[in-house]
Amino acid sequence: MPVYYALLEHGDFEKVLICNAAHVKNVPGRKTDYADAEWLAHLLECGLLAGSFVPPAEIKAARDVVRYRTKIVQQRVSEIARLGTTLQDAGIKIDSVAWSIATKSGRAMIEALIDGERRGPVLAQLAKGTMRAKIADLSMALEGRFGDHHALMCRLHLDHIDHLEAAIARLDARIEQMMEPFQCWRDLLATVPGIGRHAAAAVISEIGVAVKEFFPDDAHLASWTGLCPGNHQSAGKRRSGKPRQGNTHLQTLLVECAWSAVRHDGYLNPSTTGT
Repeated sequence: MPVYYALLEHGDFEKVLICNAAHVKNVPGRKTDYADAEWLAHLLECGLLAGSFVPPAEIKAARDVVRYRTKIVQQRVSEIARLGTTLQDAGIKIDSVAWSIATKSGRAMIEALIDGERRGPVLAQLAKGTMRAKIADLSMALEGRFGDHHALMCRLHLDHIDHLEAAIARLDARIEQMMEPFQCWRDLLATVPGIGRHAAAAVISEIGVAVKEFFPDDAHLASWTGLCPGNHQSAGKRRSGKPRQGNTHLQTLLVECAWSAVRHDGYLNPSTTGT
């Protein structure tokens, strides 16, 4: 990418292409840098080079921020799992009663454990909202062997989670600013079942808004994403339908959106439509 941008800014070229290396492989046995350059020039002369999708600068910047946010969210999930492992080691079974330890009730109980409280019934009284209906079960779940080293580990996990949540909040604010020029497209995407505002921003950051400029139709876009069957036929026989790798970031996002739509939209749920 640095070479690409340098050629755009400082070179006198009609067009600069970035090509998929898998599409321009040379004949085996002639692998040198000079031979590769000669082969690429030959392909270009024959019109056989297709440039890869390179998003505009503002979309590229949004993509970097959105992808980093995804990484931070994944780190937060991992840190919560590590916190749960520490509690399990101490015999504390909050997540056996509550749906998650990352709730206000769970946080209050863990903070009390760190501060030295070990009595299950007292800790259970810190439950909030609907969790108060489970105080009896929580009292038993909070009886364990929580020690000083568990307190240290939990404190470090909670501090790291707080740090990650602060980073996510900063990234969210930045994403909102970067999405202002694309607000109408974002609102339109958010009307699709399963796609929320964060997902809509992520889709825009991956493919932009001028989609037809880079992809002739929806089939090309689906192929680039890797969400359609492959097409490998020979001698009238279909050899394989394995999809290509595609854009793994967008692919993962759209699969998550599809599952969300199936769970929350009765029309799309096979179990409710009988199909």
